[in-house]
Amino acid sequence: MFDNGKGYLTAQVIIDKSHKNYYVHRLVAEAFIENPQNKPCVNHIDCNTHNNCVSNLEWVTHHENIKYASSLGHMGNSNKRKFGKLHHNHKTVYQYDKTLKLIKVWDSTKDIERALHINSGHISECCKGKRKQIKGFIWKYEPIKEENYE
Repeated sequence: MFDNGKGYLTAQVIIDKSHKNYYVHRLVAEAFIENPQNKPCVNHIDCNTHNNCVSNLEWVTHHENIKYASSLGHMGNSNKRKFGKLHHNHKTVYQYDKTLKLIKVWDSTKDIERALHINSGHISECCKGKRKQIKGFIWKYEPIKEENYE
């Protein structure tokens, strides 16, 4: 087990040289806590993400999870309802066609997701070079210098 850098304990499973990480709290909840309403999130009741005891975990909706953390003062107000370039973690994204012609400059991957219904994670993968194209477009965090992406 190891801390994933965001405060959550993670277990890594290796099968046939393939690595997959799992959140320990989710594994415990799936194994020992009933979820008749099929809620998608697991909440740490005492807000200690290293306390993965069954008695400290509960199934919640996304809304319930945010409401709970907010009620305990664990969510800062600095980024509430801030999108695009107003969000502290935004990155400008450049959208190109297959011929490398610049189509548009976006304030963030989330802005693209909302406008074009393209998964922001997929756009981010493209920007990081893990994918060449998404939906026929080339996406980059920095302007393209004469390179061939075909």
